[in-house]
Amino acid sequence: MMSWINTIFRWLPALAIGIGLITRLGAEFTWLIQPSLMVIIFHTFIDSRAQIWKNVSKFHLYVILGQVSIAIGIFFLLNLFSLEVAAAGLVIALAPTAVSAGTVASGLRVNLSHVMSVIVVTNLFACITFSIIPPLIGNDSYSFTSTLEPFRIVGMTVVIPLIVSKILLRYGRFSGDWKPKKYVGFAIRFLWAAILGVSASKVGVWYFENTQAGLADLAWPLLLGVGIFTIFATVGYYLPQESKLGSLISFSHKNSGLALLLIINTFPMSAVAVILSYSLSQNIFFSMLIGRTAPR
Repeated sequence: MMSWINTIFRWLPALAIGIGLITRLGAEFTWLIQPSLMVIIFHTFIDSRAQIWKNVSKFHLYVILGQVSIAIGIFFLLNLFSLEVAAAGLVIALAPTAVSAGTVASGLRVNLSHVMSVIVVTNLFACITFSIIPPLIGNDSYSFTSTLEPFRIVGMTVVIPLIVSKILLRYGRFSGDWKPKKYVGFAIRFLWAAILGVSASKVGVWYFENTQAGLADLAWPLLLGVGIFTIFATVGYYLPQESKLGSLISFSHKNSGLALLLIINTFPMSAVAVILSYSLSQNIFFSMLIGRTAPR
């Protein structure tokens, strides 16, 4: 029974994207993305006991430098063809490690504490890395209201849950040996699926209700998302670390929810489609990988 339930939850993100695209029922609920993401990140900090600096190593620096280098390279390469394409590629390439990477690490029997530390460090550092987007793009059509806008959005979404978790871990009921109930983990996965479903609904409205949109308008974002994931997965696997799988997860399993939050109301929907394609690619890839390594 539990095996069947775990299989459903592994494929839930992909299912949410498909349902969102087809039904387009969640297009008016983009305001739910930020609070949902804050709850998910808060749960990650509580679950990891917020002890992030004990496992910090050179590998964390490799991950951050690798993300920034690839992001800038992707932007300038794609900008030769289209600023819209380049902006979409830049945002997802700069996205930090996904909070769900811990679940993937557990499923693949990878050192969980190390992956959790990468999640926390990269999400905190995203306050800085995402601030380089407006100066690079330099176009009001694909940018933010101000240079500080990404810093404000990411800072509020990541730092507030960190501060609250620190206080509760030190003084509240989460101190000591407290561990979250299993149903809390299920609720978190549903929240994550809701974020993807709402974002996919926005893309669905843009595509199906736009009489000028053709197959190519949806095909190139999908292919670009798959291509960027392939780059990050390949580089991640070969980063210098003892565990190849741990390196792969830490580098390529991205917080697409944070990227979606940043751009869903300011960038073209084709850029949102690129991020959804990346999210779909990583979820399918890691679900298949977990399925292959799970005991029979």
